[in-house]
Amino acid sequence: MIKRILVLITILFSLKGVAQKNSSSPYSYFGIGQGQSSATVEQLSMGGVGVSYGDAYHVNLINPALASKLRLTTYTVGLNTRALNVESESGGKQKARSTSFSYLAMGIPVGEKGGFVFGLDPRTTVGYDLTSIMRDGDDISEINYFKGEGGTNRVFANFGYEVFKGLSLGVEGSYIFGKIENDVIKQVNGVQYATKYGTSYNVKGTSLKLGGFYQYNLKNKMQLNFGATTTFESKLNTNGNEQFYSLLYIDGVEYPNEFLFDRTIEGSYTTPMRNDFGFGIGIENKWFVGVDYSMRSALDLSGDAFPAQNIQYKDYSKIAVGGFYLPKQNSISSYWQRVIYRVGFKYEKPGFAVRPTGSLSDFTEIDDFGISFGLGLPLGKKLSNLNLGFEFGRRGDNKDGLIQENYFNFRVGLSLNDKWFNKHKID
Repeated sequence: MIKRILVLITILFSLKGVAQKNSSSPYSYFGIGQGQSSATVEQLSMGGVGVSYGDAYHVNLINPALASKLRLTTYTVGLNTRALNVESESGGKQKARSTSFSYLAMGIPVGEKGGFVFGLDPRTTVGYDLTSIMRDGDDISEINYFKGEGGTNRVFANFGYEVFKGLSLGVEGSYIFGKIENDVIKQVNGVQYATKYGTSYNVKGTSLKLGGFYQYNLKNKMQLNFGATTTFESKLNTNGNEQFYSLLYIDGVEYPNEFLFDRTIEGSYTTPMRNDFGFGIGIENKWFVGVDYSMRSALDLSGDAFPAQNIQYKDYSKIAVGGFYLPKQNSISSYWQRVIYRVGFKYEKPGFAVRPTGSLSDFTEIDDFGISFGLGLPLGKKLSNLNLGFEFGRRGDNKDGLIQENYFNFRVGLSLNDKWFNKHKID
């Protein structure tokens, strides 16, 4: 098993190395990038539902209390390929594709009532490469190139324990770090030199989450689940530099000429307390249907590291509905009866409103809607799974000079189980 895990990790980081960027969204320009869900492929295939559901064979990255459910040492890893079609009000279209690392985690049972999980996943991602062309009649008067990359990552560890029958509590601590770069190049027709404005800064900070889970047994083996998490307010500090200079920009190659300024910038990125609630009903290892709801007040950004024009930060909210069906977990005659079938949808308000540069129109709040489904394919005769997830969605709108993103996510995850610390029998 250990050899297989080492091979898996090697393949994972090889793929991460060849991926051009973690995101393709123009909306990742704002703040410290586009937020990423702390969820596995299994959970994302159910619309992101996971506050009130966990089992003995899969790591739950949403609610730390559900680490108490683990009964086998579990390794989990995920990758995501995203295809994006961007549409503007004027009819302009642009396509992009990116492949990125989603998460790497390990869960270990602690006795019969506890569990410990630790790992790494992206927290936010920045990745856009856009061109804006302005015309004077039939002639091009100005070209602007926008490019950004980077983001933040999270190293985390959590512990969950069943304090008495049916009730589990958990705690999670995270360290967040990363680097973000944003560049704008402006080329005016008839002017020899272009200008470039760029920022580059590092981000670091910590966060703390508490979780709770309660399961009530009904008749006919049915179970009613309740879950909740609270992520306390966290502050990320940023520091880096800001540059503005002239240059020759020929066929995508820069030839710097004169620096107008090169100075240090600092800032802070405060995320208010976030609360997540979930409830669901089902039969263990058979079926489950659940609903999650999340809410958080608006972000608070300060300092000169973040763009303040053309954006207003709003309250965040998300609702997700989803579930799974497993025909027969221990079927011998049919492989497809041991497959887990998942489906779900989400509606999310990411927490910001924007307006086009130079526009006098009102700010428009961005929303995100997605439909997902997936399969959990058994590996051999063990309880390990190859998990496949698919999601179709829309983010934003192409009205009022804004852009709309139509996206498709293809996710692959592995959940591998093993038993550690076996007691050897003495003959």
